[in-house]
Amino acid sequence: MKKSILCVTLLLYVFLFLPVKAHAYLDMGTGSMVLQFLVAGLAGGAVFLRLFWTRIKGFLVHKKADSKTDAPAFDNTGNENEL
Repeated sequence: MKKSILCVTLLLYVFLFLPVKAHAYLDMGTGSMVLQFLVAGLAGGAVFLRLFWTRIKGFLVHKKADSKTDAPAFDNTGNENEL
């Protein structure tokens, strides 16, 4: 097991960190495109957190809901249901 982990780590090091010649060109628009991806990712993450904040907070806090609530519950038709 340790030999296989060592072998995989060594191969990753060889492929990722040893320099190789790349005959590629990055034009001036590449930097702005990367910046646009970062801004869009941050904005998307902020919207996701904003939409699902109560669910995320409830999952992390594990707060039990009270059996009686102040506000009545409504079904999809708008009719009040008893709890």
